[in-house]
Amino acid sequence: MIVLLIHVLSFMIGGDYQKGKSPVSIYFKESSSINIEGRSNVNSFNFEYENALSDTFQIVKEPSGDLVFFDSILALKSESFDSGTKLMNRDFFKMIKSKEYPQIHLQLNRLIFVNGKGYLEVTISLAGEKNVYKLSLEDYIVKNNEFKVEGNLDLNINDFGLIPPKKAMGLIKVDNKVTVKIDLEGNYMSMK
Repeated sequence: MIVLLIHVLSFMIGGDYQKGKSPVSIYFKESSSINIEGRSNVNSFNFEYENALSDTFQIVKEPSGDLVFFDSILALKSESFDSGTKLMNRDFFKMIKSKEYPQIHLQLNRLIFVNGKGYLEVTISLAGEKNVYKLSLEDYIVKNNEFKVEGNLDLNINDFGLIPPKKAMGLIKVDNKVTVKIDLEGNYMSMK
């Protein structure tokens, strides 16, 4: 499956990928989703990104087979994450400092293959802090100019200098570990 992905992505960006960047226009389907899941000592929560995603990326294939992305920042509106509960949304927006930092940047850096497993290296910019992570790909399909990529990233919100909210005089505490779930589906087109 990984070899197929490499060959299809190589075909997708054209045979002259070694000469330089090849722009690829990405169109995300409405079924694409980015969710932030977490827990407190009382229950669990899920914040789903409510806006449509779109962007144009440039990709270069390295001799190692890794794919490097250029100009690949998804600018997510901080207040477009919704838990379905107004109070939880307000606490979340306050925690991530959405008024001061109205966007969360998810930058795709490279697609890496190690021991038969695929990883997407991403840089996340949140609340004025920037960290690099490897998102483990659970499922990925690329064929007929369509793609589907699914992966989870466990991260600690303290990495961004964020303090989990406490409620009811400290009786309800939010765990500082959350999972970012990415499920992207769409079409791509070479812009040559």
